[in-house]
Amino acid sequence: MKARTPALQAMLDSSIYYKCNLFTVTLITGQIYYWTDADIDVTCYGQVYSSSGPSISGAHFHLQRGLQVDTLTLNVLALPTDLLGGVTWDVAARSGALDGTVIKIDKAFLPAWGSPAESLNFFVGKVKSSQVGELLVTLTVVSDDDFLNTPVPKLTFQPGCVRDVYSPGCTLARAAYQKTGNVGAVVNRIKFASGLPDPNGWYALGSITFNSGQNSGVRRSIKSFVGGVVELSNPLVFDLATGDAFTIVAGCDKTPAACSAKNNLANYKGTPFVPKPETMV
Repeated sequence: MKARTPALQAMLDSSIYYKCNLFTVTLITGQIYYWTDADIDVTCYGQVYSSSGPSISGAHFHLQRGLQVDTLTLNVLALPTDLLGGVTWDVAARSGALDGTVIKIDKAFLPAWGSPAESLNFFVGKVKSSQVGELLVTLTVVSDDDFLNTPVPKLTFQPGCVRDVYSPGCTLARAAYQKTGNVGAVVNRIKFASGLPDPNGWYALGSITFNSGQNSGVRRSIKSFVGGVVELSNPLVFDLATGDAFTIVAGCDKTPAACSAKNNLANYKGTPFVPKPETMV
């Protein structure tokens, strides 16, 4: 059963109302967009959902008892003027900037068009993949229930720390190990100079998100950081340009030395002296 406000319950009891979908789209950069598939802007709990954004279809829901991971296929018809982080939808989809985007879909109920709306949430999930067609961008969105597919037990005896860096158990604050910068000399789509003065290896196994240029909104893991040069784990789809802005976060190889370098050895949760698996003949 979904919780509903008294005003929404009264509206449903009257059987006189109008419905539409509300889309809240949160990029991995933190930018949030609010759109509706109604013909006019809709105000819900003080937030205005724009009707002038891209046309999104495919928000079909089904409810059932039990636990099942829902997957939605959303079709987005966007104009060249509909931008995400400064780039068009097709560029964002091709570059991978939409991967990991959180999409929240609510059903809005209005007593009359133009009146404030009440809503019920029906879906929250992350974009798993995106495809670009001739006119449409197709998004495959997996519901948050997918996060329950976690191996049990979570904590095992292993040499490396079982905690993810910046997780609650790690206790380190991501903001304290995050910096912004601009791309310097470009070697190729996988390697470039950052101009950052941090020691070698500081950002290895960390992540970088580009904030401008054709790769705006794209996040990549970092393979190595030597002499201020960043090498990505996977190549970018589009060329980098000198001056492209980025946000970079320090990584961790889950060893005691890495925790010690960040003054966090007290929260190290690994068993580095566990014997290696061996085969007995």
